[in-house]
Amino acid sequence: MKPIMILFVVSLIVMQTALAVQPNDLHYNLVSLQESVEIEVENDVMHARVVVQHVNKHAKDVAKLINADMKWALAQVKKHKAVKAQTLNYSTYPQYDNRKIKSWTGRQEMSLESQDFDLLTRLIGDLQARLQVSNIRFAVSPKKYKQTEDGLIADAVKVFNKKAKLIAGAMDKAGFIVVNMNVNTNRQYAQPIARKSSRMEMMSADIASEPAVVAGTNTVRVNVSGQIQTQ
Repeated sequence: MKPIMILFVVSLIVMQTALAVQPNDLHYNLVSLQESVEIEVENDVMHARVVVQHVNKHAKDVAKLINADMKWALAQVKKHKAVKAQTLNYSTYPQYDNRKIKSWTGRQEMSLESQDFDLLTRLIGDLQARLQVSNIRFAVSPKKYKQTEDGLIADAVKVFNKKAKLIAGAMDKAGFIVVNMNVNTNRQYAQPIARKSSRMEMMSADIASEPAVVAGTNTVRVNVSGQIQTQ
């Protein structure tokens, strides 16, 4: 028996784009517009960065001093479960004099984060006994930011539609359809640095004092832009 050859024929159907087949193409009475809504939200997260720095003739001694101070600082932080900590940026580098190494400088940073402002402020005051404060800043937590942002999106869309209706009326049109719409947010959690500490501050008599801070607010903004066709 001869083998039976079965031929499958695949039909390719080429679809025309909507632009080519639609009789009412969107090429007239188009209006682009943009609206935004924003709100001030109280910051609920405090961030701080502390640093330990030492200078010595020997790199090994510098490392010992830094490690001892940071180990002490971490022990203080671990007493408080409401504070998150992370060590950062450990570095040791030489200082030269006439192309010869005269000393070594070592530095290590640690970031701190908490929603308990009073607790973190007290902790920073304690840590200044052996560490410097690099900066303190405030922000809106991601959870609170998203909740606020989600509420603003609905408001922003309503404002967009209200403006579109106003434009349609000004053009003596009965209404409009939304051709496209883009929703954008500013998603900026961080506040500017609220305080900096210098080497001189660390050497001052009140190094164990608590820093005076004000959390402030942050702006949450939602922008809606798009294009409508009046009808």
